[in-house]
Amino acid sequence: MLSYKKLLLALLILTMVFPLKSYGEDINSFIYQLQDVKHKTLSNTSFDIGVIDIDDANFSPSEVLELKNQNKSIVSYLSIGEAENYRDYWIEGNFDNNPPSFIDERNPDFPDNYKVEFWDPEWQQIVFNRLDEIITAGYDGVYLDIIDAYFYYEEKGRTSARKEMEDFVIEIARRGRERKPGFLIIPQNSPELVNDSEYLNVIDGLGKEDTFFFDNRKVKKRTVNRDLRFLKKITDEGKFVLAIDYPTKKSKQCKFIELARKNHFAPFVSNRNLDKIELPTCNE
Repeated sequence: MLSYKKLLLALLILTMVFPLKSYGEDINSFIYQLQDVKHKTLSNTSFDIGVIDIDDANFSPSEVLELKNQNKSIVSYLSIGEAENYRDYWIEGNFDNNPPSFIDERNPDFPDNYKVEFWDPEWQQIVFNRLDEIITAGYDGVYLDIIDAYFYYEEKGRTSARKEMEDFVIEIARRGRERKPGFLIIPQNSPELVNDSEYLNVIDGLGKEDTFFFDNRKVKKRTVNRDLRFLKKITDEGKFVLAIDYPTKKSKQCKFIELARKNHFAPFVSNRNLDKIELPTCNE
């Protein structure tokens, strides 16, 4: 039989690996704004999880705490599959004139972003440093973007890329929860990675774009059904799905919200610049 001290130690170790709180069905609403976010707007808006960018918001720890005291979880966006040339690490590292070896080609759709060899230790340390900044600022977790970078490298012949991305997310979770038990880990997209049980175990939920609509066009049924199979694995584990689609027509916005809620997802509608919060009023 475990002694009391050994039991406490075991519980402490578990909280370093798994979150203290199972959010799951408690998450019914979220907001996702990466540009021009205002503290007053967030304070006056009702939501369970807010995804913002630590650099855009520039909130003090006390301002983050004010929002958390409203029973809102505040997480910061963190790109782990691309480097962004407007971040401090790029400017201070003089990457324009002396790009490190892990910097790959420019993203043609987002010219400020560059693919990175995300398995490179130097790049991973940049991400870990960013993670420390987010934790120090008082955020509840991270919203990890460009998970699908693994696919880009698979197409270039790197067969280990998928496992390396899964391991990267798992290591981010370990480091985050070592410093802050219960720290939220929310990857965006690539729901197929939840087929790896270790990956599924360490994430708290998943952000999913373009599930039912791509702008104002319906996503093909076979694609929707494929994604829903993966997303159901997440909700079946008591974890949450943050669904964001970008239709501009109100009828399609409301249809998206209806479909998301039907599948037990927390829905949010926005524009692709993610620079404002608009909550459409739909007939329930």
